[in-house]
Amino acid sequence: MSKLKSTTIIFLSLLFAGIVLAEATTVFRFVAPTRFEQKVNFNVAGKIRDYYLLEGTGQIEVQVKGPCQLKVLSRIVMPRNDDKPSYHFLGKRKGSFESFTFEHSTVVSDSTTFADSASVKISEDRNKVISVPAGDQTYLFHLRPYSKDRIYISFAHTVNVAPKPKLAAAMTPIEFSAQVALLSNEKIQTYYRIGHGEKVSLKLIGPATLKGFCRIEYDVNMLGEQKWRLQVNEDDKIKATYPFSAPKSQVTTYVEKNTLVPSRAETFFMDVPSGEHLYEFTLPENHRTVLLKFSIPKDEDERQ
Repeated sequence: MSKLKSTTIIFLSLLFAGIVLAEATTVFRFVAPTRFEQKVNFNVAGKIRDYYLLEGTGQIEVQVKGPCQLKVLSRIVMPRNDDKPSYHFLGKRKGSFESFTFEHSTVVSDSTTFADSASVKISEDRNKVISVPAGDQTYLFHLRPYSKDRIYISFAHTVNVAPKPKLAAAMTPIEFSAQVALLSNEKIQTYYRIGHGEKVSLKLIGPATLKGFCRIEYDVNMLGEQKWRLQVNEDDKIKATYPFSAPKSQVTTYVEKNTLVPSRAETFFMDVPSGEHLYEFTLPENHRTVLLKFSIPKDEDERQ
């Protein structure tokens, strides 16, 4: 083999390797603690997130493999008499002298509620990033002595991932009362109706992210923008309640002649934890009908 040809092959190999490496990116992924007292679900801008309560003498323990970055996110319930409260908690790396102090002030969040109640005001999240050394590491978090704070904490760590095209696959419920065909932008879309005493059920395998589309059906007596709520049960326990508000759609109609008019589609996202789970979608106020459609990224759909 000539020197020129050999040099060309090495150059192309390095160039290809560089392209592959360039495609990889570092992102934060949520990680569940290995020890905690209580898990709480928050609805954060339509996405259900797990947080863990830190109070009294309790501790939260999380394990990660370094080297990486560990992001410690925290929130509190907003007090009635303070619109910019502060709170504190402590952390340390097990088996070392490394310790951390977390001191945050915060304000009320406009996009975060408890997943099962929208009446309590929750703060904006505050976060601090810790550099994790190489190897398996354990971190412990606790309050200062005699602290009365109640702090909700979540964790995310950095991982290197190669981006993949996210093709959406439609999900067909295992239980529904009626299937409805809608025409939107010259495309026929299949929705599933729920009303009084009815439900739509999905069986999903996580981890995955479910994207949902929800439309209320207008009858001749309904005027103006309509509000409604959708309740989601995960394995017979309430996971979240999504509030929606939408006007009549100007571009979507029924394929078959109908006296009803669909609203604009409202979207929501739901994280599915590892394992197989049964989800049931119902209306807390059962005096109207709603249409639902679901999709999931194509690579995650292969597990279903």
